[in-house]
Amino acid sequence: SVGARLALITVLVIVAIAGTSTVVLVYLRTKMWEEREAKIQQVVQASHNVAQRYHERAQNGELSTEEAKQRALNAIEAMRYGDFGYVWVHNTSNTMVMHPIKPELNGQDMSQTTDTRGKRLVAELTRSARDGNGFVSYFWDKRGADQPVEKVSFGKHFAPWDWVLASGVYVDDIKSAFWQSAAVQIALILSITLAVLAAVWLVSR
Repeated sequence: SVGARLALITVLVIVAIAGTSTVVLVYLRTKMWEEREAKIQQVVQASHNVAQRYHERAQNGELSTEEAKQRALNAIEAMRYGDFGYVWVHNTSNTMVMHPIKPELNGQDMSQTTDTRGKRLVAELTRSARDGNGFVSYFWDKRGADQPVEKVSFGKHFAPWDWVLASGVYVDDIKSAFWQSAAVQIALILSITLAVLAAVWLVSR
């Protein structure tokens, strides 16, 4: 019957719109994650390049090893990006070598440092950096937030000095943007659904 055909068309239209919206949302979330990860990779790679440059100067006899390390640390300590971005340095024994925001951590064993869910984030980051993967997610305090929020860090091992160069970014804004987009898509689907249903009702009368 005409009514059945119209009902089938309505269902197909709604399914197609919902499917397309889901694909768009998944793509958007993936793209935002990739951009955020690429950003911290770039920053950490830049700090790695700084260490490599000073290491080469020590190798060439321009600087002593200790002076080269200190100059590299000074340069890395000054690196900033975004609202909260910085690079810290610890070694593969999980001892903090240089933290630009909390210098009181320098020289401390960070192997037992955990987030609010019990993840040993520094130890995990060291393992990941040495394995070549680099990324670790965890929950950490954020200025202005009522509770710890998700953060993703990337670490890269600098073998000549046994350093792990690392940086992290908060990703709570990605989730917020995702759900805002999801709300818009849901509203769009509902609007189109109502319009299609109204059209079907008018045609079937």
